[in-house]
Amino acid sequence: MSGSATVTGSNTIFYLNCTDSITGSPLNCSAGNLCHVYANATDGASACRNTTCCSFKAGGSTTAHRIRLRPEGCKAYMSFLNLELNTDQPVSEWSPLSLELEWVTPAAAPEPTYGGRNYLKTD
Repeated sequence: MSGSATVTGSNTIFYLNCTDSITGSPLNCSAGNLCHVYANATDGASACRNTTCCSFKAGGSTTAHRIRLRPEGCKAYMSFLNLELNTDQPVSEWSPLSLELEWVTPAAAPEPTYGGRNYLKTD
């Protein structure tokens, strides 16, 4: 069975270890955004403290199907569920790292008909 998965709007995504080329994007790559708060408060992200990072709320057409990592953009990402970009919560109170996907099953293919009759059904 095939289908597709979409990244839900419940995800707050941090792009980490980014090149300066990403700063022209519509992402929030400001010095005070939450990815810097996370990098400064977390030993596991300490290597990203002095690099460009960006944050955004997932959902919508640009993040519906993928989170893109590239050498000329950002090399890592973190995702938190239900974390608001304007939170005042300390990092220790954030939800664990997680990524929520919504799975969509494909629509059932209609049975072929020939001349208005469906020859696959038995009467």
